[in-house]
Amino acid sequence: MTTSNRLKGAVAATLATICWGTAIVMSKGALEVMPSGALLVMQLVASTVVVWAVLLIRRTPRLPWRASVRIGLLGWLEPGFAYFFSLAGLASTGAGVASLIQATEAFMILGLTSVLLRQRLRQSAVLLGLTALAGVVIASDIGLGGSGQHQSISGILLVLLGTFSAALYVTLSSRLVDDHDPLAMVGIQQVFALVLAVGLGYGELRALDPSTLSTKAITLIATSGVLQYSLAFWFYLVAMRHMSAKAAGMFLNLIPILALIEAYLFLGETLRSGQWAGVVLVLGSIWVFARVDTGSHDH
Repeated sequence: MTTSNRLKGAVAATLATICWGTAIVMSKGALEVMPSGALLVMQLVASTVVVWAVLLIRRTPRLPWRASVRIGLLGWLEPGFAYFFSLAGLASTGAGVASLIQATEAFMILGLTSVLLRQRLRQSAVLLGLTALAGVVIASDIGLGGSGQHQSISGILLVLLGTFSAALYVTLSSRLVDDHDPLAMVGIQQVFALVLAVGLGYGELRALDPSTLSTKAITLIATSGVLQYSLAFWFYLVAMRHMSAKAAGMFLNLIPILALIEAYLFLGETLRSGQWAGVVLVLGSIWVFARVDTGSHDH
């Protein structure tokens, strides 16, 4: 893997995590005015419209139908089931705990690439993954007095199930991203995910009264959808063109860290010295992993 590829991959993966981290907080706010199933549909509608508008403007060549179906079915994993479960869990779980659970996706990707792609699992990768996860726990202050909110066990399990779906999506998509335009992949996958989401959230959609939604709420839902599904997925697929799925997965540990730093910079929240130590652990682990990762792709 060249230094140029590492840099391009790192920048794209970081931008993806910024989008995801910001969207998690926005989605938590949107869940106050809309149930999770209906929210997923509305977010995907906004994202799908934006992605396909860009694809049409770019006049992106259409893919053969077999390739389109193969790519599109992955959209059932993520954003489909991954966000259906995660949003349902987020409704009864704190955003900080949800971000922490989702940070385990990096470990899931390590295991899945080893099992499904027959890639050797290095001890150094496991050690760096454990170090990053420990840093997330310390920085998030979960279970150390920093989060007094009662957490629903069912909510935690739903977020965990959604995270596994996302890890499986990343592992399988890494085999296709070199052969297809990342934005075209996002567009096709989101059409499939939208069809699935409509089916899963049909009851909530029927009960929803759009007239009760304020302009602010609609803007929040649409913006979070574009951030979470259009931009984040495009950046992440671009990242996997320049680094392995394992290395890109390590960057997911940045999601709760970026949320903490944003709260510190823009909301005036304070971070104790121990939390800053956790931030340093995460950043250091990701930096070392990205430098020692030997494969630019996972094929």
